[in-house]
Amino acid sequence: MKLTIVTVNLDNLKGLQRTVCSVLSQSWRDFEFVVVDGGSTDGSAAYLEKISGELAWWISEKDSGVYEAMNKAIDKASGDYFLFLNSGDRLTSPTILEQVVPELGETDLVYGNLQVQGKKETLVYSDQLDMGTVWNHSLPHPATFIRKNLFDQVGKYNETDRITSDWQFFMSALFQHQATYRHINRFIASIEEGGLSRSKGSMEKIRLEKEAFARKYPDLNGYRPCFLILADFPPNGGSKAYFFSIVHYLLQKKATLRVILAGEQTLSGEERDWFKSQGIGVSFIPVRFTSGSHWIRKLRLDAFFEFRYLRHNRGRYDKVIVSTNKPYVWLTGAWVWGSKFYYLIHSYPQGKPSWKTRLVAPLRRVWFRSMASRGYTFITVSNAAKRRLRNQYYLREQDLPVTVIPGPGKFFDVVPAQRDHKSVLTLGHLEKWKNPGFWIQVAVEVLKEVPDASFVWAGTGSLEPAVRQKIPDEYRDRILLPGFIENVEELYQQTAVYFQPSLAESQGFGVIDAMAFSLPSVVSDRGGLPESVEEGINGFVVEFNVNRAASRIIQLLNDHDLRNRMGEAGRKRFNRLFTLAVWEQRMDATLFNGKNA
Repeated sequence: MKLTIVTVNLDNLKGLQRTVCSVLSQSWRDFEFVVVDGGSTDGSAAYLEKISGELAWWISEKDSGVYEAMNKAIDKASGDYFLFLNSGDRLTSPTILEQVVPELGETDLVYGNLQVQGKKETLVYSDQLDMGTVWNHSLPHPATFIRKNLFDQVGKYNETDRITSDWQFFMSALFQHQATYRHINRFIASIEEGGLSRSKGSMEKIRLEKEAFARKYPDLNGYRPCFLILADFPPNGGSKAYFFSIVHYLLQKKATLRVILAGEQTLSGEERDWFKSQGIGVSFIPVRFTSGSHWIRKLRLDAFFEFRYLRHNRGRYDKVIVSTNKPYVWLTGAWVWGSKFYYLIHSYPQGKPSWKTRLVAPLRRVWFRSMASRGYTFITVSNAAKRRLRNQYYLREQDLPVTVIPGPGKFFDVVPAQRDHKSVLTLGHLEKWKNPGFWIQVAVEVLKEVPDASFVWAGTGSLEPAVRQKIPDEYRDRILLPGFIENVEELYQQTAVYFQPSLAESQGFGVIDAMAFSLPSVVSDRGGLPESVEEGINGFVVEFNVNRAASRIIQLLNDHDLRNRMGEAGRKRFNRLFTLAVWEQRMDATLFNGKNA
């Protein structure tokens, strides 16, 4: 078995010298080494003349581009396999061919992984290839050994297109001619950063050439949208649930996904294994970037995004989604990103705007207008959150267009709760904004009137020890804090009323899920909660008045027919507004211009 290594060069003497050095230093030398130069004027021809004794042959003459040069080598070379290692590319070690060549066998395409010279970035490829994967990522040309007779079956490289002809060859070989392939999980070659073709102009040319190819060969249209998701959320709660809804939705759309998370603690081991099983790459931003006060945190996350990731990955993704419960992170990075950008905010700013916010309001308006004019889309989960964002930053409708897409419920087609238990359920973090102190006061008042009732708050948080201490001793058997519970379906099934007394709530996933179980709810009048619960229809909306809230819960606990009527109304409202199908239609309209594919 003979290998032909082909190097194409044009006015890149230093890169050519690096490539030649890496090839000639190999411990395994049973190959022919061919250089096709495009008529360079930088001394490359003189250099090739000097080392001609080390080459099988070389040529320096004008050509139409890199693909004509490659085709010249294919016509003249005698190897059984080709490796195209263009000027500037290098083999990763002097023994890499000795390690890899014995594994070629009779396979049509044998490919490895790539490194980027001078960077920590690596490109690791999958063992299994489908049309969508190759459409988005091709194969690593400098790390792919191509059997020569495959060019007889598929044809040589298309010399008309300037950038994607190698990608076209791989698409045709794999999915028209059923070429056999094998992945060797080794880093075979390293490429210069400029070899990634990620400039804005290059990406546009790639898009146009791929579209033309798909029109010519419609059976090879393997387009799959490629998404980068930047997510920031606590280890459990509604923000995390929304993030997973996005991931599952995009997988159904056959999208290629890459995820970057702020903090390793956000995913459990089981969740990490699931991402791996789905072929989704997940990276974690180091703790030093995710800690600190909000403005320090913002600067650190932006710095990571822009300088550690954006610089090398701009243009690799069709669309970028930020999924966060902190409405300030990654905004700077969003502005400079070159892809379609969706900023999805689960929460909204708390407190009154500071004098600094008012001072910079005019500049902020210009900033957001600029982002909107570039087609960036802001999404939040309720009209209340939308208003709060605008008010906090002194923005007008024309400054910050916001799309409202309420999150979907977690449970579907469930058996309605029995509603015979006199249990009142609350889910969420035990934090100040969830108002657990008020919850205890209401619980005590209700239990005085309905002694056979119970209150359950499932969740953890920094206030958990203090909340436990506030529970009066005589009610500790009926005011329960079971901590975080992974599967809350049984809790809903044994509940009569759902209670959400939050000081701030952008939507309230617990309320949405209670509606799925046909449960009536009593909620505070803050944030997006009144958008889920219609006063007197599927529950009650109350101010922060202990007696008022307690009286509404007592009314529901003592009136079985009212509970049933409001619970059924809640279920109908859930089916109309908060099912997964409704949410997916809204996401289709926003992310895919209404297309269901």
